[in-house]
Amino acid sequence: MSQHTPQRSILVTSFGLLFLAASCQSTGVGRTEASVESTSAAAGSIEAGKKAIKEAIAAMDGLAAPGADLKAAFNNYVAKLQSLESARANVKSRAEAMKAKGDAFLEGWAADLEKLEDPDLKLAAKDRRAQAEVRLERIRALSEEAGAAYDALSSRLASLKTFLENDLTPAGVKGAEPSMAKARQEASSLVAILDKAVAELTALRGAIGPGTAPTPATTK
Repeated sequence: MSQHTPQRSILVTSFGLLFLAASCQSTGVGRTEASVESTSAAAGSIEAGKKAIKEAIAAMDGLAAPGADLKAAFNNYVAKLQSLESARANVKSRAEAMKAKGDAFLEGWAADLEKLEDPDLKLAAKDRRAQAEVRLERIRALSEEAGAAYDALSSRLASLKTFLENDLTPAGVKGAEPSMAKARQEASSLVAILDKAVAELTALRGAIGPGTAPTPATTK
């Protein structure tokens, strides 16, 4: 399996798509609307990545199932790894746009707020933009963390494939059990990081989306 991991590409691309359309909008409203819509798509891509990880681990576990047809189980495992590689290929071409498009979104906002003549509104806008920038940095940090975690998992899954190609026997599967246990732990950790990423995307969507105006407090 290629060391250019599909999940890292999925993550980076998802976060890039969050602002891909937004940076192309000419107005603040247009940028915001595009960002909110893209956030849902980004979260969806990450959820698809989590599903791919779980399916690969389930296929790996199928190799150790009692009475398993090892040839069929191995073919299924290889297919799941190939599915991950296909996912990487589908998104890699857009991955490099992430940082540039995110910066373009923030730069557009910064340019617009400088046009504000009301000092109170300008201060409020700068504060809100800073908050969005912090969330973006958290998302980018999670992207890097998830990418590193997936590199480790991908390497282990690829090594397991190579190992079993040369020893697809009950004894071979038993010998691979320590590595398989580590793969399960790595996958669990990675999914937890991805859950954090989805939570940050959801929070960002709530922070920049129009939502509804607060209900005035009632007085007695």
